[in-house]
Amino acid sequence: MEPSVTPTLSDAPKVAYGLLWYQDPTKVQHHFYGVFEGGGVKCIAYAGALLAMRERKCWFSAVAGSSAGAITAALIAAGLEPEEIATETEDAIKTVRSGFWPGLGNLRATGGFFDSKKLCCNSLEMSCFLTQ
Repeated sequence: MEPSVTPTLSDAPKVAYGLLWYQDPTKVQHHFYGVFEGGGVKCIAYAGALLAMRERKCWFSAVAGSSAGAITAALIAAGLEPEEIATETEDAIKTVRSGFWPGLGNLRATGGFFDSKKLCCNSLEMSCFLTQ
């Protein structure tokens, strides 16, 4: 049975005075255009870079990306804070982390190296969050 996913109000981006966190002039003083390239492992580096940008009061006025970079860009566009993006990235990596032998077992049993049920659940949770 598939777990049901119900987004809550606490899952929504944090809004103060009608602004998203990055629209608050005390938190962001410099805006840039961000383009993120693909490559699954780069998501880890992106999470760290986003934390560093926030420390320097910098953020994005527009973002784009391909593959894993598109996921990062979507999380930024959804208004998530860098800490939330880092957490989501870590959770996604845990979902697809698989040893060689379990992966081969999945490949033989299901036709895919990763456990597709875990991937679908994680994707469903993220799409529910992004479409609030």
